[in-house]
Amino acid sequence: MRRLSLVPAAVAFLLFSACPGATGPEGLPGATGPIGVEGPTGPAGAKGATGPTGQSGVAGEQGQAGSTGPEGPTGPEGATGLVGTTGPTGTFSGTSDSPVTFNDGETVNDGMTVNGADGGVTINGDLTINAGDAGVTINGPVSAPGLLPPGMVVAFAGSDVPDAGASVPDGWLLCDGRAVSRTQYPALFAAIGITHGGGDGVNTFNLPDYRGRFLRGVDDGAGRDPDAASRSAPQPDGGFGAGATGDAVGSVEGDAFRLHAHEINDPGHVHDIHDPGHSHGAPSGDFVTTASTGYDYRYFYQQNFYTGTTPTTAAATTGITINSATTGVTVLPTGGGETRPVNANVNWIIKD
Repeated sequence: MRRLSLVPAAVAFLLFSACPGATGPEGLPGATGPIGVEGPTGPAGAKGATGPTGQSGVAGEQGQAGSTGPEGPTGPEGATGLVGTTGPTGTFSGTSDSPVTFNDGETVNDGMTVNGADGGVTINGDLTINAGDAGVTINGPVSAPGLLPPGMVVAFAGSDVPDAGASVPDGWLLCDGRAVSRTQYPALFAAIGITHGGGDGVNTFNLPDYRGRFLRGVDDGAGRDPDAASRSAPQPDGGFGAGATGDAVGSVEGDAFRLHAHEINDPGHVHDIHDPGHSHGAPSGDFVTTASTGYDYRYFYQQNFYTGTTPTTAAATTGITINSATTGVTVLPTGGGETRPVNANVNWIIKD
């Protein structure tokens, strides 16, 4: 018979504990415990590497300007630059020895004063004047060859005799019909040619001769010059061209008085009549002679009335004449040596 030994529970537990078994499955995590007390701050760690630059932010408003700092010392003088084109000068001053001259294409700006003095101001070609509120002032005589065309004719109130006053200005010629050089005045010759006369036909041409003449516009079909077609040349024909004729610039006309009528006033007059006396021959038929009349015509007509015959009287020359008489009618002359309007003398001058 096997003997059974009863081992106490504590002894059995010890026996089983001394011999561990296989690890069982992990149990479920327990609940989180409460946060512990914060420990002291640890020492700073080493500086990390610089990160990449971020994008620029929006610029802020400009701050107030700071006060001007003290002027710094003058720097060294720089090298001389290139010479620029000459610009207009604010004020031009000239004398009789050095007048002011503007050449073609130059400009005078607003506010400028040009003092030409006795030498004057000469404008050659096109000059641009930019005048605004301030304006442009030009002092002194002005000569503008480029602005006044050759052949331009104007009335000049000065004299052509230097001792008598202002003479014809430079650049102008007196319209006196004289012959001048074609080479000395090429621009004028190109403008008027030989319309006022051909000079010598080779080297000269004639200026207009407006002495003592009124100027008249070319009719050109307007009908205001009824004798336009018969206008004559200004120069005697010397074989080199006397100038224009007909309705053209340069032709001339003599003075004339338009056809018209006058009324006659007759205060009345009489003519005397002279009758030396005359007689007629006796009529045919019976008649009675009387002492007082020679013939008794009453008896004669009575007799012929009853008989039906027509009496006749012989013809006779009367001898009556009408004497001449003074009428009293007179037509008196009036006027002077020409027909003219009210006028004043000037010198006509032409641009050369």
